[in-house]
Amino acid sequence: MNRTLLSVLLVAVLFVVGFIFIYRGVSQTAEEQGTTLFRLPESPLFASFQINEKEVQLTDGIAEGVDAGLEEHVRMEAIVPPVYGDITGDARDDALLLLAHSENGGEKTYYIAVALKDEEGFLGMNAIPLERKEVPASVVVEDELAVVTYADETEVTEDGVVVAEQTYTQVYFALVGTTLQAVGPSRDGESVLRGEYVFSDELAFFTPCESDVRYSISPLSHSYAALEAIYIERTKEVEPNTPIYIVLIGSSTGGFSESEEDVDSTQTVDVSAIVAVPKDSSCTIEATQ
Repeated sequence: MNRTLLSVLLVAVLFVVGFIFIYRGVSQTAEEQGTTLFRLPESPLFASFQINEKEVQLTDGIAEGVDAGLEEHVRMEAIVPPVYGDITGDARDDALLLLAHSENGGEKTYYIAVALKDEEGFLGMNAIPLERKEVPASVVVEDELAVVTYADETEVTEDGVVVAEQTYTQVYFALVGTTLQAVGPSRDGESVLRGEYVFSDELAFFTPCESDVRYSISPLSHSYAALEAIYIERTKEVEPNTPIYIVLIGSSTGGFSESEEDVDSTQTVDVSAIVAVPKDSSCTIEATQ
């Protein structure tokens, strides 16, 4: 009888100990469980970026030394507040950072970096160096592009008097897949063209913003087939011959005409690249900015 009672008590003790062990494992706090999860920062100033093939971690906009993923005595810092805007076309405000890179406190070089916004926070992508050594006049998101503007001052002579004249140069960057890349004219005579284009009766036409000139798009253009495919996809549920807004790289030839009907083969646009086809942009929006 005593032996049976002891056996029952032993089984009961083992059951209770096992239950407590399982309960403690299941009831582990959310905070303890979350320590192994990667959480995106709420601010791009605390994101990490791929810079020169290194994973660089910003802390309040600053990365310095080996602990941040840089070489010793190297510092990177955001020199202006983040610039927000939709660069992916998903209706979320992504972030651009203008970063200054220096070693041992020496000469600074500048980088442009992008962090993508999702439901949780900001995911830093890559940063690429800017070719020019001076600080840009502005950095903005426009037509799903990162636009870096430089102010240039030249001297001109007016009525025998030398005066300073300020001009502006823009450099464009786009997210290609998951990588920020420089985009822009690669041949003489090319420029970034914003406007509306339409395919009608197997012919393609482009009208630049703030212009009454309608150019035909050369069928020999490198991007002609892609332009046609994009137009067909974008106009499935709208009236035929509806123009859509687009940003191109190309060159125009021929004279100008105030009449949209006066279009001939001498007025053409040779398109070398499609930069962006923003759904929520138009020449009207462009004119009001």
